[in-house]
Amino acid sequence: MKRKLKIMVATALAALLFSAAVNATERRNVQRDFSEEDVTAQCDAFLTKEVYLGEPVMYTVTLRTNYSRILSIQRVDYPHTQNLSDIGSVSDYNYQLQSDGKGGYLVELTQSYYAPETAGAYNIGPGKYRITFGFVTIANDPFWGPYRTEEPYTITVNVPAVKGKAKKLPASAPGNFSGAVGNFTFECNSPELTLRGSGEAEVSFTLEGTGLLDDVTVPDIRSAFPETLRLKSITPQSEVVAQDDGSLLSRVVYKCRFTVKEAADCTIAPVEFCYFDTDSRKYVTVSSLPCEVTTKPKPKKPRPGEGQYVDNPVPQSFVKAITL
Repeated sequence: MKRKLKIMVATALAALLFSAAVNATERRNVQRDFSEEDVTAQCDAFLTKEVYLGEPVMYTVTLRTNYSRILSIQRVDYPHTQNLSDIGSVSDYNYQLQSDGKGGYLVELTQSYYAPETAGAYNIGPGKYRITFGFVTIANDPFWGPYRTEEPYTITVNVPAVKGKAKKLPASAPGNFSGAVGNFTFECNSPELTLRGSGEAEVSFTLEGTGLLDDVTVPDIRSAFPETLRLKSITPQSEVVAQDDGSLLSRVVYKCRFTVKEAADCTIAPVEFCYFDTDSRKYVTVSSLPCEVTTKPKPKKPRPGEGQYVDNPVPQSFVKAITL
């Protein structure tokens, strides 16, 4: 028993010494493509510097680095905002590596949008990201030879604070001002409609432009319908899309269901929409085109049996042939 125990202890000790020797050999033979001292990383923050109250503000954070093998990115300290309401983000956690054209790399960490709450200064405070790089490592195994692996290296990168200013709108706002700020169009999607009978029909209006449409006054579509039409419902369908230039494209489609009260031709009048144009710095009113509605009587259904009998006389030659 003692001899067996001695053999086991000796075997374990030999394995331990061999493992230590292998590790020492691997450490001496490890080769990495980069080292901690070689990696550079910094975050640049951008915030729209000046907008009118009601305009969206864009905030982006971009990582600049000279090493392309990024294993993970984690935001560890969210930046604090002042005088800004969050609208949404379009690129969080969708990191794409791009070349900066100078031998380095760019990664857009976030592209977010905010709305100033009041006129005056607004800012987004500092933040932090934890970036983990992967160093390509070539180690030498005494049995299998060289093999390739990856060694993680994590650093914390600070994001600087940025600020901007929201300006008041001019005081000369007209009474029909909707509250929208940007550049918009308003259109009727069906300038002509032909209806038969008094069944249900639909016409839609599209409000679209660069700006926000969440808290604006809805165009007065109901008043545009004449008395010969009965408006049943108005259903808005909205979406907001971030464009390539960073601006926000907002779109609302108002679907209007109606029926015909009287079978007479009529017109759905133009509908107006007033907004503040940030390009001309003036209040602008746009309107949809009128919709011409033509109504026709519904075709009458034939009475039972009507139109089903066709008089097709049998040729006389055929009759004679049978009677002979």
